Amino acid sequence: MLEKYALKYKNISVGILSYDTESRKFSYETINKTLDKFKYPPILFDYRYFDVNHIPTNEEIIEFLEERTIPECRADKVLEMLGMDNYNVWEICKATRGVVADDY
Repeated sequence: MLEKYALKYKNISVGILSYDTESRKFSYETINKTLDKFKYPPILFDYRYFDVNHIPTNEEIIEFLEERTIPECRADKVLEMLGMDNYNVWEICKATRGVVADDY
């Protein structure tokens, strides 16, 4: 099964983040290639050598998601609030929509 989520900069959709539950792999597709480069997720796109056609690897996407999730060593209260028994970066990102305090 393929789970798909819009990746946004504030209210602007910039891409689609997908997770294949069978292969356990992530993929990303840029859907809006006309934005200023600083509106794209910095960990998925290197601003120094910016290329809107860059296709992030599974590892780059996991790193991006980990940056948007509370570290496991401090996650007990968050897991409790979310009703989760185990630390799972993807499930936490889905529950929090990947939003962190620095976003706004």
